[in-house]
Amino acid sequence: MKQKKYSVEDFILDKQFLQWVINPNKESNIYWERYVRSHPGQLQIIEQAREIILSLPKIQYRIKDNEAHQ
Repeated sequence: MKQKKYSVEDFILDKQFLQWVINPNKESNIYWERYVRSHPGQLQIIEQAREIILSLPKIQYRIKDNEAHQ
């Protein structure tokens, strides 16, 4: 993410942030830990965005056998 003050909505719409919240890994944890250390004023907003994302229903997509071969 670029260096500016982001809103809850900005974080929710950021693909990198979404990936970290939904499927964190060592690299993304390091990135976002550094981001928070560099932008401590954004911590509350980041936590709100995480809570919203995690509260959303999980959607699972299934492909029917006849659709997989088209």
